[in-house]
Amino acid sequence: MGAGIPHNGAVGGMLPAGPGMATPFASSQVDMGSNVAPSEANSTRVLAIVFALFFASGLAAVAAALILLLGFLAWNRDANQNSGVVKAGPEHVRDSGLVEDPDLQQVIARQQRRRQDEIDNTVKDPMAEMFGGIGAGPVTVFTKGPGREQYRQIEILCNSVGFRKRASIVKDRAYVEIVPAARCRLVFQGNVPVKSWVTGGDTVTCSFEPSIVCR
Repeated sequence: MGAGIPHNGAVGGMLPAGPGMATPFASSQVDMGSNVAPSEANSTRVLAIVFALFFASGLAAVAAALILLLGFLAWNRDANQNSGVVKAGPEHVRDSGLVEDPDLQQVIARQQRRRQDEIDNTVKDPMAEMFGGIGAGPVTVFTKGPGREQYRQIEILCNSVGFRKRASIVKDRAYVEIVPAARCRLVFQGNVPVKSWVTGGDTVTCSFEPSIVCR
């Protein structure tokens, strides 16, 4: 039995660990002194990264706010300028003092309208809207000269007031007691009827050759 046990007292052939000697658990031991400094460095790096992220986010937020502020100021300035703009009216034409030649067609058209207005005012005399109105009066017609023997009767027509009256020619004279104050047609009835114009209150003398003339 004594032969199985080494002389140095080691159990199972294992030698006690001594100074400078390796043990089976040497690889599993933690070097406390060597791991402390790297942990602190890693923490510092993490904090630096976090602060850098916060700083970059702050810069981005400030830049975005500055861009929004500049955009709002520019929009507000344009809105104020547009609100003060007054729409211009028709462009004023400066009077050069030169008189342009009138349009001949316009001049003729104005003259024609004026002439037509005069005719309308004469034919449609407001004083003669009713038969016997203010201004109405008798009409006396005398005949003279060659050709008067062809006519024995006259007729007065006032279309504007619906008046119509006939009278016989006796001793070269025809008489209608009242005629409206309007431009009325005077018609001599005969072989070849002839026409002229009268108004209430007229006294006229008519000749027939070469054409009818009443004055």
